[in-house]
Amino acid sequence: MTPPSLADALPDFAHSIPVAAPAPALKVPQPVRNEAALAEKRLEEAVTKAREETAAELTAKHEAELAAARARHEEELAQLQQQLGAEMAVALINSLQTAEQRVMDAAGEMTARILGLALTDKLQEKALEEFLARLQDALKDDDTLRIRIEGNAVMLEALRTRLGKRAHQFELVQTTSP
Repeated sequence: MTPPSLADALPDFAHSIPVAAPAPALKVPQPVRNEAALAEKRLEEAVTKAREETAAELTAKHEAELAAARARHEEELAQLQQQLGAEMAVALINSLQTAEQRVMDAAGEMTARILGLALTDKLQEKALEEFLARLQDALKDDDTLRIRIEGNAVMLEALRTRLGKRAHQFELVQTTSP
């Protein structure tokens, strides 16, 4: 068979030669699409990794800030407890001194009334002075007067340092509550 000529392929000159259909194109894998999908997958992985790292960094930073805040709070609480303990100790000592003076005054007044009925003024005055001196001695005696105080360790320690010579008259008992 002879190959078809140009004249055979033109419609004006054709002798009716069938024109062969073009051969089907080979399917070539589309590397562009695979590369794009691969790049998109890598991008998603990078974004996920970056988010996880950022979340971990922020969590660590937040935990550190919370730990620092807790430490500051504990320190402030300890300082406040010591300050309040010292103030309570001073108030207690002042209250004890006031109570001691009121006991002395009340006992003196009561004794003066009782003695006033039976004794002359001079004897009454002397007896009152003698009674108040003995009462003062009793308050100073270790075995005569014992005061029990219950409280937290901070307050008791502050009180112990301020009692001075009278510390032996006090029984300081630590309670479990702060």
